[in-house]
Amino acid sequence: NYIDVTGRPEDGIGFCKEVPEGRNQRQCWVAIGEELLVLHTDDREVREAICRSVPEHGRDGCRYGAGLLAEAPEGFPIQPGTP
Repeated sequence: NYIDVTGRPEDGIGFCKEVPEGRNQRQCWVAIGEELLVLHTDDREVREAICRSVPEHGRDGCRYGAGLLAEAPEGFPIQPGTP
């Protein structure tokens, strides 16, 4: 939602950094990527660059949400409700 309101990925990234580690934070990184896919649908390089600015432990989740990885990284929920 932070990105929806401001259009600034760094606002969402800052929020995700504050979410306690675990499933919710992993899903937060995926959501960042999903927002990037909406904001930069036709620019894979921009999505990749922004995901590189995410802390290392969240990059693959961001990349997955941004459509840059074909499969969910290990430990990341594939869809809501997945244990």
